[in-house]
Amino acid sequence: MLTFVLTGGAPAPAIAQPAPPSGLTFPHEDHGACPFECCRYGPWVASSAVTVRRERLAGAAPAFSVAPGETVDAITGVVVTMQPGRARVLAALTLDGLTLVAGEEVPVLRYAGEGVYVVWARGRAVAAQSEKAGGHLRVLSTPRVVWWVQIRNARGEVGWSDQPDRFTGNDACG
Repeated sequence: MLTFVLTGGAPAPAIAQPAPPSGLTFPHEDHGACPFECCRYGPWVASSAVTVRRERLAGAAPAFSVAPGETVDAITGVVVTMQPGRARVLAALTLDGLTLVAGEEVPVLRYAGEGVYVVWARGRAVAAQSEKAGGHLRVLSTPRVVWWVQIRNARGEVGWSDQPDRFTGNDACG
């Protein structure tokens, strides 16, 4: 008969997590951003009921409600990256004066439309075309983002919604 005795031996080594790139913290906010091709702010129409919040917090107090069919003014927005994605540079490329080398990995902050992603390189956000759009960036994982939109109703009340999918009019392409 075999008997095993558990002892208070040394714990297994922790797996090292990569440190975030210099100057990058999460959540990361991109004020004024629109997260897809043909995205626009301006007059939007609610396709279903929306509770608009006083602050950009999911549990914030309601500021007002928008009824289906009601027109509002989408003033601006903030795309908040909660968790970045990852991308690998396939061939050397230059983005806004920054040269990235083949094999380099960069955090992906958000999608910008037409196969373009906003990535973090050398301390700043730059746009790069993915390989699916003919560029030299392979997206390995997509970021987790929340798009908050500042809304004003016909009564002049202003608040925030993280439910832009409940509106029409935000896509200039149709």
